Amino acid sequence: MAKYSVELIISQPGREAIKLCELSADAAGLKISGRKANGIILKTGFSSMWANPATIEVTCSEKSSGGCKINIAGSIFGWGPQTGEIRKLVANYRNEIEQRSRSVSYTHLRAHETRH
Repeated sequence: MAKYSVELIISQPGREAIKLCELSADAAGLKISGRKANGIILKTGFSSMWANPATIEVTCSEKSSGGCKINIAGSIFGWGPQTGEIRKLVANYRNEIEQRSRSVSYTHLRAHETRH
């Protein structure tokens, strides 16, 4: 079993962070296969003829200073090319969350600027 995990801190709080993760999953071609109190479980199909389906568990924990820490833990059965495949899936998904988080933060900031 090949495993790979990363963490990411975003400015959005818990529920908003989970919604952002859900939207990012869809954009990254991942399917939500389950939900938990503080996150989601994602699955892939066979991403190539050399790679087995993968599971990615996403857990969000709110920070006392604001925002949310997101832990993205991927696993895939097998070694060799599977290890590179899970790293690529997790990295692409993390990048998608990060891009969407910045976009939401910028839009939120602009909304505040136009009200004042």
